[in-house]
Amino acid sequence: MKPPVSSSRDVLERMLARVEEMRRALAETAGAVDEGDVDVARATAALDDLERRVRRMLERA
Repeated sequence: MKPPVSSSRDVLERMLARVEEMRRALAETAGAVDEGDVDVARATAALDDLERRVRRMLERA
């Protein structure tokens, strides 16, 4: 018996949850490491872009 197939919407919602996890991890890391090790602004911008793209895909799903 095959496992149930996730819908596109389910996959996209899981992606949004992962983005939120990454935001929390970034916030925790930003205070714990040397500023040169993590470019917080660049990482935040990348997460913002990813979130916008996933939300757009969710609107179409």
